[in-house]
Amino acid sequence: MDKVLKKSRDSNYELLRIVSMFMILIVHADFFSFGSVTTDDLNDNIISSTARLSFEMLSIGAVNVFVMISGWFGIKASVRGFFNFAFQCIYFISGIYAIALLFGIAEFSPRTLFENIFVNCGWFIKAYIGLYLLSPLLNMFLEKADKQHIRNFIILFFLFEFVYGWIGNTSFISQGYGTLSFIGLYMLARYLKIQWGGVKRTIYGLYVFLFCAVANVALYIIFLKLFNGVVLDLCSYISPIVIVGCCGLMIFVRGIEMNTNHIVNFIARSSFAVFLLHGNNYVMIYIFKPSILWCYDKYNGLQCLIYIVFILSAFFITAIILDQPRKYLWNKFINN
Repeated sequence: MDKVLKKSRDSNYELLRIVSMFMILIVHADFFSFGSVTTDDLNDNIISSTARLSFEMLSIGAVNVFVMISGWFGIKASVRGFFNFAFQCIYFISGIYAIALLFGIAEFSPRTLFENIFVNCGWFIKAYIGLYLLSPLLNMFLEKADKQHIRNFIILFFLFEFVYGWIGNTSFISQGYGTLSFIGLYMLARYLKIQWGGVKRTIYGLYVFLFCAVANVALYIIFLKLFNGVVLDLCSYISPIVIVGCCGLMIFVRGIEMNTNHIVNFIARSSFAVFLLHGNNYVMIYIFKPSILWCYDKYNGLQCLIYIVFILSAFFITAIILDQPRKYLWNKFINN
């Protein structure tokens, strides 16, 4: 991830990278850990259920935003950059596997280690590698084509994705869990930069983001009340409401004027480590999810929220710290 940008890092988007990764923690601490809000949940405690819905809808676009940041600047694919990304993934996957062996959670076998790295590494890693490999072709199209052709491609792409992926639930689109969705987000972000890069009143982007989140919460509750279930997957990465909200957030951040902040940039360089740590199967099953559920059972209301934020912050900080030896080893290898 360290070498994917075409120019020096802009601290406003690096801050967004950090925020989006914390939003991913929130998503995994909410619907992923507790399950989706149901009609019974609304009837039993509408305040708690609405709060959970609000956090989910404000955070569900985090993965899209993380990919769109790459599209905003453009991925500069290189052998060195690819192996840097691969080394970070292997560093965390193999390191967590080794710790799981020490605690007797896992049993050692070369096949298990191979599967952890190449098969069970998580959908995002595989999807992003696909985007990384295709990025030179995407960049070539974006550089050669005019605005009208790019716009027409994006309109047709998302129309196809919405109809057959979001509504039709086509298996190869898989609600945005794959490279195909990342291609659309990458192109969309690049077009936003071309079309909206000079717009100054970017505060409207924040209004769009918040409106989409509120609309998603309202629609979710309406569907639960009317149909005793959500007819459309409003938490889908390819939901038009979610994608429009992500566009608003990207445009809003463009208008934030920040000088280069070395602390923000330093943390952002290791932000993907947060996903690699807490999203690992061993950590998720044995530490992350049980910690969130324990907190929810033991505390109520604001106190519960404070403790959950504390837990998520602890995971975030731990991941940033654990990534520093990886960066040292990589730089040592490159320098030699």
